[in-house]
Amino acid sequence: MLPAGINEQRVLLKAVLIGAGKAGRLFSNAAEAMPGIQIIAVVSKEGQTAANLAARHDAIAMNGRDDWAGLKPDLVLLATPHDQHASQIIRALRAGAHVASDKPLVLSEQDWYRVTQMATLKGRRVFCGFTQRCNEAMKQCKEILTAERRNIRQIYCLQNLRRDRSYYQSWKGSPTQCGGGVGINQAIHALDLALFLTGTEIRLTDSLGIDTRRLGVEDHLSVSFQTDNGGHLQLTATTNSAIENRQLVRIDLTDTVLVVVGSESPSWSLVSNNVESEIARLSEFPDDYGPGHAEFLDDVVKSIISNSPPRYQTDTQGTKATHAAIFEIYDRMRLQHYSKSL
Repeated sequence: MLPAGINEQRVLLKAVLIGAGKAGRLFSNAAEAMPGIQIIAVVSKEGQTAANLAARHDAIAMNGRDDWAGLKPDLVLLATPHDQHASQIIRALRAGAHVASDKPLVLSEQDWYRVTQMATLKGRRVFCGFTQRCNEAMKQCKEILTAERRNIRQIYCLQNLRRDRSYYQSWKGSPTQCGGGVGINQAIHALDLALFLTGTEIRLTDSLGIDTRRLGVEDHLSVSFQTDNGGHLQLTATTNSAIENRQLVRIDLTDTVLVVVGSESPSWSLVSNNVESEIARLSEFPDDYGPGHAEFLDDVVKSIISNSPPRYQTDTQGTKATHAAIFEIYDRMRLQHYSKSL
């Protein structure tokens, strides 16, 4: 699926995939049948896993010490732990490659500046895999809310996910090191979707992260923002070993309410009454893995080849607001942690 007028036989982006875990497999699946891109190498410290993914693409398997930059890729697909992103993105840019990374791109405002400056210097682009926005249904929601923007009153983002102790033990690091908590791992998607849909500018007013299981990362998060039109955005993310409700984004307008239920294959509705009943109805729909990664990667490839803005606005300009909000949330949490330790 290339832009009209472009011969797919003439245009082929050579890609290096770094990371062979869950996110790496999603990138691999998306690229496998997609014209316009060819994975030429898979890089991972997990040798056999990398070899298995590489075989699917007739690519070579490399470890982190190998000189993948010497392959001169056009695009680097990044599916590694959060705290490795900044250095890996900069290395890819220096090698002359564009970058499509799993979320978030980086974990600090300082690294954001370093990455965006390097991208400008090298004339390359960096895209962030906020895959929930990469969905035709969400584009329809965005069109409705763009016309209703001044009528947006309140925005609610809620996640209550079932997670046992083994899930927490797999988190990478702590909020003060690499953002392994519920905010970076889960709530960032709901926040990004709300900001993408509404185009709202926000200001942080309060945040609280709680580490109830004493694992060094927050497993409950509550954040409040004031919106540019005088309303509020409330983000709540929690984990619980007994129950699971799907992700909910609720946007209250003057006379109607737009609700989005689910994350991988979201369902949505615009209603004027019986909101809770409609949320319950939408919750009955399947929420299996949807087209997010495939749509994201397809959009990236088209954007690079045609040198045009990405349809889902996943470049640094389009994801700047979400990253800025996350940086501020974690800066506030670090200050709270430091104050309590004095």
